[in-house]
Amino acid sequence: MTIGFSQEPVVKFATALGIVIHLVNKQTKEERKFEEFNWSKQNDKPWALEARKALKEQGVALENMVYYCSTGEFAPQATHYFVMTTELKPLREWGALTAAAAEGTEAWDTKNIDSKKLVAYARKAVAAFVPELENQDMVPGQLSLFDFSERKQSNYAALMVNAAKLGGEALDGDVLVTRVGDALQEPFWPEGLGINRGFLHCFDCADLCFNYDSVRDANLKMSTTPGQRGSAPEVQDAVLRVIRRREALFNYTKNVSGSNRKTELKEAQNKDNKNDVYRKYFRDPSSRYNMTNLNSAKNSDVVLKPEEMEEAMLQLAEVLNSPESRDKLEKLYKQLDKNGDGVITADEWSKGLEANKETVKAWFDKRDSLSSSDFFEQISGGKDLTWDQFVAKARETALMRGWGISHSCGSH
Repeated sequence: MTIGFSQEPVVKFATALGIVIHLVNKQTKEERKFEEFNWSKQNDKPWALEARKALKEQGVALENMVYYCSTGEFAPQATHYFVMTTELKPLREWGALTAAAAEGTEAWDTKNIDSKKLVAYARKAVAAFVPELENQDMVPGQLSLFDFSERKQSNYAALMVNAAKLGGEALDGDVLVTRVGDALQEPFWPEGLGINRGFLHCFDCADLCFNYDSVRDANLKMSTTPGQRGSAPEVQDAVLRVIRRREALFNYTKNVSGSNRKTELKEAQNKDNKNDVYRKYFRDPSSRYNMTNLNSAKNSDVVLKPEEMEEAMLQLAEVLNSPESRDKLEKLYKQLDKNGDGVITADEWSKGLEANKETVKAWFDKRDSLSSSDFFEQISGGKDLTWDQFVAKARETALMRGWGISHSCGSH
């Protein structure tokens, strides 16, 4: 039995492969001097440039590498742990992968791997950064090749699920279920954002629980009869707003990357007091995100249920896939920009579509859903958007849900 969550492919990269190798840590005096490191090509340092140059001459290509020296305190034995990302072509040229391991196939399948040559390839990479470990014994069975070409994320961050689907009784009402961590959003390892997004998701989950608990307390005061809790329209509406707030935060964090973190996230350190070791991030999303539309849905006449959002998105996809309809919507979209700053806010979207309801009605049966600022919130992820950005965001949202919007629906 499913409860509404699924993992949807978001991005498919060219074949991206990772190697993990564990070498025996004999814990000698010399080994204790080795320094752990986390290196990526995007943040090259002089010593790493030399290492990468030497590797290139040997036919070894690396995007990044992490070295961790384990003492064995939390593992079966002490090891030197290396994980690195590489490319398909050099692995094939080394013979570590067979000729059958072509683009688009499961190159990491064991039948395509020559383990001895893969070990030799990994050792060359290790030797470039920690020469003393080139010939160190390998921990038996601790070599693996993995693929991270495809990244997935959850179709929703949170849902209300009837208790009966979770082993309870239907009369117990609905239960709030949410996802965090990799189940919510798989990390793209080379970006180094997994743990960063993980912390952000935990803060966002705390915000969800805080707001839901406020609604729940108000609901309990309204009714103490089993089966009636959460049934009042105003309570259901309040719960939907809480979930939509969580979805807006989820949409925002999808776009946080190493290259834009300084514009998307607020400074975490309290610069007013350099001796203050505490960070400024806390439950309130405004403490960490540079969002402009987080609370815009609270003034919306329509708060969308998940199925209503899906229906509205499907209709938007149809319009954007038609060149004629897309051109008309683009013209209307730009007309909604009342202050001429080049972007549309959730409020401008909602009021503009309502003012042009007869025009919009010709395209969309679900006009009320589409004209909701809540709908724009889900597309924008809490940002004001240009037309091209709106189309790109709509396409991203559609792909996450498994719907299609043509690549040609951006700028002309």
